[in-house]
Amino acid sequence: MSVYETQHARGDCIAAHRHELGYAALVLDGAYDELSADGVWRVEAGDMVLHPSFHLHLNRFEQGGARVLNVALPHPLLRKLAARKYAVLRVRDPDRFARKAETQEIDAVGEALDDAAPCAPSAPRDWLDRLAAELREPHHRVGALAREHGVSPEHAARAFAKRFGMSPARYRAEHRLQGALRALADGVLSLAQIAARAGYADQAHFTRDVAFATGVSPARLRAAFA
Repeated sequence: MSVYETQHARGDCIAAHRHELGYAALVLDGAYDELSADGVWRVEAGDMVLHPSFHLHLNRFEQGGARVLNVALPHPLLRKLAARKYAVLRVRDPDRFARKAETQEIDAVGEALDDAAPCAPSAPRDWLDRLAAELREPHHRVGALAREHGVSPEHAARAFAKRFGMSPARYRAEHRLQGALRALADGVLSLAQIAARAGYADQAHFTRDVAFATGVSPARLRAAFA
């Protein structure tokens, strides 16, 4: 099913997960927090979340429930778009999007993207959000960052995993992986160049990471994006 609605109650939490196909999620009612290696986002009614293919994210409905319309993006051009960039957008006419998506989901997404305005991620609320932002920058050691925030590396790892659904090391690796997947979709650089620019130890390391997350090799994934 390419278009489906989901409902979530207050207090629900959807553990970290990823989808093979990219998809757009329009919040019809309510609000929730979405956490990923792209940051923390508070999404509300009228916001559309554009998820790239294989994007790992976690959803928390701690302050209230939400009703969400999900639209898979099987069309090659939109699939490639979804593989390139995660974004939260404010849709100009969410009611029109919801009506049109019932019969013309691809046109509905394309039209919404043309008129939507980008939203900014949530401002850091505490040291855990600041740690996440720092982990998205290269060359920072997790232990040193933890001590800068006045906690032990062990406490930082436990608290971070509870908030984001993954360890600090996995979070950093996921951020690196998302950059590599965007480069794969671009189809410009060689696999060796992507591995080097993304910060992998070597191409074999890059291949293992992509295969673990997606189930296929970088070469096969690039062919699918193309």
